[in-house]
Amino acid sequence: MISYTIDHDNNCIFVQNTDICTTDTVLEHIHRLLDDPNYQNGMNEIVDLRHIDEYAVDPDGIRKVVELKRQKKEDLKLIRIAIVCSGDLVFGMSRMFQALSSELGLDIQVYRNCEEAFRFVNVDIKELRQLDDLLEKMTQ
Repeated sequence: MISYTIDHDNNCIFVQNTDICTTDTVLEHIHRLLDDPNYQNGMNEIVDLRHIDEYAVDPDGIRKVVELKRQKKEDLKLIRIAIVCSGDLVFGMSRMFQALSSELGLDIQVYRNCEEAFRFVNVDIKELRQLDDLLEKMTQ
């Protein structure tokens, strides 16, 4: 399941994926986000993939996600996207997403820890503990 919190104070969307990650769940998340009245263009995004039980997105799935982002480019203008993951498979697939998305002008970085990701999206490091607590609550 993909859950998210929109934090206007930090101009950031905090996304957490738990359970099974599939191409369909990622595509559904993008549509849900675009339909959310609290979403605004020009926000940063942190995607936390550290708590996935099963990763079932293959290279064709990554291409489908990139294609949807291409189609929705005008509606989905994120400034910076930081992806945080722990496993090698998820890290590698996230790097593939990063490479395929480069032509869309998306500034995406892949990290293994939250602290670097938060810095990348310009979230004050003093708020890291508070935001990590927020992400933790999202998994409950």
